[in-house]
Amino acid sequence: MNSYLKELTYSLFLGCLITLTIISFTIVVKGGTHLLWETMPSWLGHPTIWPLIIGMGGGLVVGLLQKFVGPYPKNIKETMQLTKQASFYQGQIWRNLLNAIVILIFGAGVGPEAALVAIGVGMSGWLSDRLKYSETDSDYWANTSMSTALALVFTNPFFGLSEQVVHDPHHHRPLRRFSIYFATLAVAWELFSWLSHLVGTPFFHLRFHALTYPANWVLTALIAFILAEIFSLSYHGLIKPLARLNQLDAPVRLALLGGLILGLSGMWSSYLLFSGEDSLPDLLTEFSSLSAGFLLLLGSLKMVLAIFYNAVGWRGGDIFPNIFGSICFGLGIASLLHLAPVIVATIFCAVTLTNIMKKPLIVCGLLLLVFPLSLFPLIVLGSSMTAAVTWGVDKAKDW
Repeated sequence: MNSYLKELTYSLFLGCLITLTIISFTIVVKGGTHLLWETMPSWLGHPTIWPLIIGMGGGLVVGLLQKFVGPYPKNIKETMQLTKQASFYQGQIWRNLLNAIVILIFGAGVGPEAALVAIGVGMSGWLSDRLKYSETDSDYWANTSMSTALALVFTNPFFGLSEQVVHDPHHHRPLRRFSIYFATLAVAWELFSWLSHLVGTPFFHLRFHALTYPANWVLTALIAFILAEIFSLSYHGLIKPLARLNQLDAPVRLALLGGLILGLSGMWSSYLLFSGEDSLPDLLTEFSSLSAGFLLLLGSLKMVLAIFYNAVGWRGGDIFPNIFGSICFGLGIASLLHLAPVIVATIFCAVTLTNIMKKPLIVCGLLLLVFPLSLFPLIVLGSSMTAAVTWGVDKAKDW
């Protein structure tokens, strides 16, 4: 009991530390973004080529950081692999923090979740090294900090819980482990709610209007599922060719290429700037006035650019861009085929994220608070069917 109370105390401290880091990180990013993308262009009369100017300038800065600081921020998979090493956090936290802030401020279409998980897990490693008496291990603290950070970034405790259930490799003493996790999340959530006014709006808070299922909703969902699977297959075909760019030993030139693409794409549509969580509500308001071709191209580019940016040094998370891109593409399909847009967009998002993340429980936990509850059965259906198709294909390959 004594060791449990000590671990519980440290978990509360960890929750507060992660929350304060996320709030501080967001304040800096929002302030820098406002300066670069609103204040400075207003001084110059809002020049049309401003995205290109920022992109090329940012490309130089990002390239120098990638060359001299290193390939940061690490993605979530890389971060969790690093936890297997002793004192993995040393020299990692400030590198993830610095590079992520610069990349996000300059408008890359990547999300903050990779950096914030890396920073949170690094803090847990630092904490775990000081729990010499602890009966838990570094893996558990890493999973707890990752789940807490994701719950706050997506303002969704169910996402954090689903991550914890899937990634905690231990199944003994579940009550003790989950009580510590819930305590960490509870104190982090309460502190985050209290301080969230400092960052304006939450990271990710999106709501479609409530849906009344049309008579042909089953057929609509089936068509959307088939097309979403085809879309996901095409998307996965582009990942490896684009990812090969990061094998080139030319960080500055690659980052400048990324800045050039950022500038040109940003001049074509501001929707392609940043990760998409702030612009998605605007898209849901305006999509009915946009052409199907524009929506299809926009959704595809949003997701492909997230791969491209990571390959050329503009590193970050891909969950936000994939949510934006899959919903946008689904809206384009609905417009093209005259189907119910909310149903198609929901299925596309659930199927695409499940194919990318490979964890239907995590996808359902993430999307539970993104879409209205009336659509949650569609999310479960789309994610489960995708997992079943993947399982069937894998089994067929083994025969």
